[in-house]
This record gives sequence, structure tokens and C-alpha cells, in this order.
Amino acid sequence: MGVELYAVKLPGCESFQFETFEYWECHVRVLTLNFYHYVGTCKMGPHTDASTVVDARLRVHGMQKIRVVDIGIIPEAPTSHTAAVA
Repeated sequence: MGVELYAVKLPGCESFQFETFEYWECHVRVLTLNFYHYVGTCKMGPHTDASTVVDARLRVHGMQKIRVVDIGIIPEAPTSHTAAVA
């Protein structure tokens, strides 16, 4: 099949010998990242409450023809993946 290991060193880890523990530790630190799923960023409530952003129908207070359709509207993080709730 002609398959070969992609042995190009990751930028930032060039000082480490490829395939060593130190290289892979550097690789993980440089390449991995965290995807946060923010919730509770758009508080729902009546327009009389200055701390709220949207009403129960997700309409943005003070705006016309705009709604928040995002996971940020739920008040607490679910125990499932937020994409499932969205």
C-alpha cells in the first residue's frame, strides 16, 4: 500500500527527538485544545428584568425579528453533550 508514518515534526516541538516520550508530550501540549460549550450566557426572562436577554420565545429584548437560537440560552450545563440539547 505504500503507507508511511508522517514524520514531519510539529512546529514548536522541533527540539525533541521524533517518537520519544518528550516529543509526544510536546505534541499533545501544542496541538490539543479544549472546545468549551458555553451555556447560560443569554439569560431568559421578562423584558422588565434588566439582566435578561431573551423572552420565553427566544426573542431578543429591544429588537425586532431576531432570536437567539443557541445553547447559550439554557441556564445550566446538561449531563449530555450540548449538541444533543441544541
